[in-house]
Amino acid sequence: MLVPIFVGKIGYERVSFYCQLRAAIMRIKKEDIIIPLALVTAWSVLIAGLYFFAWHSEKNHTKERILIEARSFFNQIVLTRQWNAGHGGVYVIVSDETLPNPYLDIPDRDIITREGMLLTKINPAYMTRQISEIASASSDLRFSITSLNPLRPQNRADDWESDSLHLFEAGHRETFAFTEDNNQHYFRYMAPLVTEDACLSCHAKQGYQQGDIRGGISVTFPVDFVLASEKNRLKTLGAVFLLILIIGAAGILFGSYR
Repeated sequence: MLVPIFVGKIGYERVSFYCQLRAAIMRIKKEDIIIPLALVTAWSVLIAGLYFFAWHSEKNHTKERILIEARSFFNQIVLTRQWNAGHGGVYVIVSDETLPNPYLDIPDRDIITREGMLLTKINPAYMTRQISEIASASSDLRFSITSLNPLRPQNRADDWESDSLHLFEAGHRETFAFTEDNNQHYFRYMAPLVTEDACLSCHAKQGYQQGDIRGGISVTFPVDFVLASEKNRLKTLGAVFLLILIIGAAGILFGSYR
């Protein structure tokens, strides 16, 4: 016995909608799905590749920017030392801050003027140390002379500096590294000091000859501000590429099923 089925207006509309949807799905060919998905995938790979290229370029730009600053600090110190060495050292008034250098073994280290003023000679190493102390007291910039065989024991290289000095002896021109201390990020840079003729008055007794690597200058300064700026630029870069990805993918799908 057949039982009549009564379908209301709303029920009829639902059945009609599902029938139309099923018919539309049946009309979609496999190519109509595969091709747009392939295009979207290719677009995504392209945008991802461009993003990672831009990401690496931004990271390299930041590193080069910091490296240029470090080299500038190093060159300023070297030029100051060359000026001092070119004059054979400079005499300054002896004070509590500037006592005679016990590691400067020369006959005319200390002199007395006609007025009775006591002067002591400041060589490049002593001057560099005093400038470093002033810089450390007024900023986070630190630099120091280091050596594997120092005249002054306090100038002995730490582990990183020691590794750098060995690399310099093997022919490397500079070393650098990012470090962290007390939740602050620092950049360390070091380049060699080559023995010149003016250096031999103090260092010849250590066996150094002109052209030898007798040590290096290590420079350390904070880079938190630079890294924070880089992080913000990378966030903006990521957002822009994500927007381009979404707009492109939407355009591909819209054009495929239009």
